[in-house]
Amino acid sequence: MRIAIACSGLDGSPPDLDAWATDLGRALAARREKVVLFKPSGVELEPHECTLPGRGSAFAPARELLRRIPRLLGRDRAGEGDDRSAEHDRFARALITPLREGRFDVLHVREPRVALQVQKARRFGRLKTRTVLLHGPEGSSGDLQAFAYVHHLAPAPPEGASALEAWRPTWTAIPRFVDTAAFRPGRADALRLDLGIPTSAVVVLACSPIRRHRDRVSRVIDECALLLARDPGSPVHLILAGPRDPETPRPPR
Repeated sequence: MRIAIACSGLDGSPPDLDAWATDLGRALAARREKVVLFKPSGVELEPHECTLPGRGSAFAPARELLRRIPRLLGRDRAGEGDDRSAEHDRFARALITPLREGRFDVLHVREPRVALQVQKARRFGRLKTRTVLLHGPEGSSGDLQAFAYVHHLAPAPPEGASALEAWRPTWTAIPRFVDTAAFRPGRADALRLDLGIPTSAVVVLACSPIRRHRDRVSRVIDECALLLARDPGSPVHLILAGPRDPETPRPPR
């Protein structure tokens, strides 16, 4: 099986999902799978990476012109003249040719617009690649019915039971990668000593991006705070492990 991973890396993309695509490509390559990670620009750091032609900085003037056109025509940037949507479309068109020529069986991509373009090309017989859409926990499940294959990063959609009713057998939930060599059950007395945590204490470890507008981490913090409020002597320590959004204040120690 030939596997393609695509990540446009456009402005506004969650950096943790960009890193997830990189980690997925590296993990599959380490298992000797036939995988290629397609990127819009930059240096090909590993043998399985591929930069799409015509996506680099040499095209910046053209992209700037396209960015200005909607305002010159008086169009709403959120509508037809959305430059980010146009960038997604160009990325998808650049991606279709290598997918077809490389006879890839599966494309794993997180941008819905790119996934739709590749699905459309398959529907018209331009290629045989099946598309798997990566759906992050902060995304909406409202528009997912257009995709036959969806990879959820959370066990359940954030909308709850109403979204679960639309769940398809071809959709699956696989959480974010956890390095089991670094995170595994066992003793870590030296690390506890460095962090000032007693060896007899209970440690709650939450691995997740830390963002102001993300309720999952906030809920873990609130639950631990409630526990300590009820029992101030409770030997519970909470550790948050993950990248922090620049707009999100550092959680109190």
